[in-house]
Amino acid sequence: MKKIILLFVLVAGLTSCSNDSQDETTPEVTYADVKPTQTKYKAYYGEKLVKLGSIASKNTETSPGSEMFKPVSVIYYPRTNTISFSNIFDNTTVEYPVTSTVTNEISIVYSFKINGATFTCTITIKDNKAIKIVIVYGNATYTFDITIADSKKLAKLLVSDIRTSPNAASNSTREYFYSDTLVNSSVYRYKDPNTLEDLVRYTEYKYEGAKLIGTDRVDEDGTILSSVLYTYENNLIVKATNKSAEGTITSVTLYEYDSNKRISAVKFANVNLVVNFARYYTYPKKNTMNVVYKGKNDVLEETEVCTYDDQRKIFLVTQDQILEPFLYLPITHAVSTTPEGEEYSYPDISYEYSADGYLIKTVSENDIQNLEYREE
Repeated sequence: MKKIILLFVLVAGLTSCSNDSQDETTPEVTYADVKPTQTKYKAYYGEKLVKLGSIASKNTETSPGSEMFKPVSVIYYPRTNTISFSNIFDNTTVEYPVTSTVTNEISIVYSFKINGATFTCTITIKDNKAIKIVIVYGNATYTFDITIADSKKLAKLLVSDIRTSPNAASNSTREYFYSDTLVNSSVYRYKDPNTLEDLVRYTEYKYEGAKLIGTDRVDEDGTILSSVLYTYENNLIVKATNKSAEGTITSVTLYEYDSNKRISAVKFANVNLVVNFARYYTYPKKNTMNVVYKGKNDVLEETEVCTYDDQRKIFLVTQDQILEPFLYLPITHAVSTTPEGEEYSYPDISYEYSADGYLIKTVSENDIQNLEYREE
């Protein structure tokens, strides 16, 4: 723990706001360390605190408009969703639950409450670098320039997936909500393709430890409309059992894998495990995926050759996305062939990534997809 004794030195020719009889030293203050029980954090440190306006404090040590040269810090802990302040309100370290977080390209705003009053703490960002802290309550403001920013084991989490299309019926938005880094719910907003009525689908994700074991589709009141239960073998999902709101099994999906643990077959079956439709996947080259579609009685329906960018690492939002290569592979071009030999191509897709490698945009003639992230 680093400690600093603050010394106020009066220099000849300069005017001091302090009383001449005041002791030259203030109480010892501590530069807060990250709590050892926290494995993830974002920490911001400064050396000069500026206070504007007035605020009630247990230890009113400053007057409005004052500058204080002392070590100050703001530390956010994502696991507990709390934020701590050191030597800002008083010469102490305090910690409060965060009530909301708003993130964009130029700032992160944490809201929290002290004695029922709402405060905001804004981290200003410029050129992907945190540069300033501003804490506001009423007409009072505390601010300091960030001299050191530090973080540990933080991940970016996808919070929204927005698709816009020339055909308004195809527009959609999907929002993700998290517990730590695991998605615990999502909200999918889309339109009925016939009536253009606005529709909403709510999904809740169920885990056993950190392993996804199923999902529930619910209405806005939380009533289950349908559910999926996953069965694992060798840590891979091999079966998805689909159930109605009453808990009756309605269908089953079976999954098979190749020697590299990539999906090799997806079989859609009825409750008696009779397969009605299947997709078979092979990966003949690094950047190529072939798909064979078969209907009832193993009748060939079509084949598809997909080209994808194999230089990009796989990014899964939810664990069950591994079951659908079309969701996670950055496919740029695809051509299908019917049993009669007729070929047709799907619109090419281009991908745009952030500086740190996260997919932020896809573009095709059918739609534009924009993805937004927040740092946990």
